[in-house]
Amino acid sequence: MGNPLGSIGRETTGTLAFGCVLASIGMLVLAGRHPASSLPFVYAVLIAFGYGVLSPVFPAVASDLFAGPGFSTIYGALYGVICLGLAAGAWSARKIFDVTGSYGVALWIGVEWRRSRRLSSGSWRRAGRTPHPSLNDQRRVRSRP
Repeated sequence: MGNPLGSIGRETTGTLAFGCVLASIGMLVLAGRHPASSLPFVYAVLIAFGYGVLSPVFPAVASDLFAGPGFSTIYGALYGVICLGLAAGAWSARKIFDVTGSYGVALWIGVEWRRSRRLSSGSWRRAGRTPHPSLNDQRRVRSRP
């Protein structure tokens, strides 16, 4: 399949990967209603592909925006905040389960949260951003024979 980051771009690759994660949440909800079907396996494939592709996308995009000697500190802080958000989501889902007796509400909240984030990320993309100048210098150096 090759490297989708290089061939179709980081934004498109990230969008497709997030789409797989979103579809996997939908599959998980449906799998709860039809546990004897193949939907749990479809969920597993979608979530594995989505998160597997997202792993290199985050640092690649961050390096485009924050290249330079402080990149490791910036990315470490971003990743730390992402992990706190993931932990808070898992904790919240458990609290919702304790109140409602089902994870369905938490899953649909996750779907709606992602949809609202998609709208805000679209405005961020339209706002325009320029990569760190040192990144352009690094690309020129690497492309020389």
